[in-house]
Amino acid sequence: MEDQSLRPPLKDNTLFSSNKPSKKLKIIRILLIIVPIFILVQMFINYLEDNIFYDLQLNQSSTSGGLPINSVVWEINFPKDEVKPSVDLIEENLIYAIKNDYISTVYKRNLKSGEQVEILEFTESVKAEDSGNVWSELPPSVALSPDKKQLAFIDKEGLKVYNLDTKTTRTYIRKLNEAKCYGCEPRWSFPLLHAYGLFRPSWSSDGNYISFIEAQYEGSTIGLIDTFSGEYTFLKTVYGFRGITWSPIGHSYLKPSYGNVPYESWGLRVSNKDDVSETTDLTPKISKSEILYFWEANFSPDGERIVFTFQDPSELPDNLTEEELEQIKDLAIIKTDGTDFKILLEKVDVKNLFFSKDGGSIFYFQQKDGKERLVKYELATRNYSDVIVFNNKFNYEEIYWTKDGFLVLSGILSDPSSSEEIKRLFILDIENRKLIYSSPVFNCFTNFVGFSN
Repeated sequence: MEDQSLRPPLKDNTLFSSNKPSKKLKIIRILLIIVPIFILVQMFINYLEDNIFYDLQLNQSSTSGGLPINSVVWEINFPKDEVKPSVDLIEENLIYAIKNDYISTVYKRNLKSGEQVEILEFTESVKAEDSGNVWSELPPSVALSPDKKQLAFIDKEGLKVYNLDTKTTRTYIRKLNEAKCYGCEPRWSFPLLHAYGLFRPSWSSDGNYISFIEAQYEGSTIGLIDTFSGEYTFLKTVYGFRGITWSPIGHSYLKPSYGNVPYESWGLRVSNKDDVSETTDLTPKISKSEILYFWEANFSPDGERIVFTFQDPSELPDNLTEEELEQIKDLAIIKTDGTDFKILLEKVDVKNLFFSKDGGSIFYFQQKDGKERLVKYELATRNYSDVIVFNNKFNYEEIYWTKDGFLVLSGILSDPSSSEEIKRLFILDIENRKLIYSSPVFNCFTNFVGFSN
């Protein structure tokens, strides 16, 4: 019979011991029971949030534009009339322009008092009318400089800049004479500039450049003016009616192009640092496919990243309508140098992309249950949730943050009681779910240029 005293001692592994369980073993057994239960409870809570809580609607409203419908989502009805801010804003004046016939007039309106003064009037080359011609249906061609001290505008004579302090005007591009025949171009002060007309000026964030659209016989091209040297630059690799998007830092720009849109350049192009006239297409950094459809794109606050939506046409089903195409876009992010490409969401219907003020999240609009929703996507956690449900049909043209951290929405608001399109601007405090400001009703030939002190 084996002498038990000669056997080696057992290791401290009581999981496999037939002796009485130790305190350590009891704790492990309890954890094996509790942890799965905790995971199941958390999964159930997540399910409730995704499928039940976000769909609750209390349909409450007030004169301030709406109340939170629950602890998660704010349902809002835009008011019909002007709502003046009840808080002090860093920039309390709205600069806007109205076009009537050929005359565009720029005003400065105090948001709290409603008082306004006229600051500039100029005559454009195209009459404001609903004619089906894209150029005649544009709002005033005017833009406020980043330092809020100058207005770039395009009148019948060319591209000019008006100084709000000195009340002086500098001409950068002058039309030397009108077209001499049907189909002929007018002659401009820069021999390399060929266009039937100039439209939609836009400042770079550092104020060094002004971009503008050049109307061609078919389609349009894009030009730049250096505000210091006065030199004209033709953008050789980007073109199209949508123009370029300036970075919030410096004078970099990007241009997304959707392949099915006539007279649009291809790819997701970012300007080169050494030559503002040249761009780099990021398509090869995103896919092996030579052609991708890019619907829209926007810079991060530091100008280092780009959020965008795109499609690979080789992967799309045949015979899809435009509405069906819009519902199967991929949402992605990439650095401006083409590195760190990531797909955030696949086959989704998202539009009007923009970053949060701190760059940690992405906001976008999405249709759900017949209503448009503002959704927040957190980049760190990759979680997303509805923030606002809109009860109004709104065609957004400008979306940006104020210096106070409030969200500005401007565009064409549909009026159910009328076929007329009206222009509105709203300022929203998303964090506290409060309407800060609602503009008066304007016609569609209105340009909300920006805010100033």
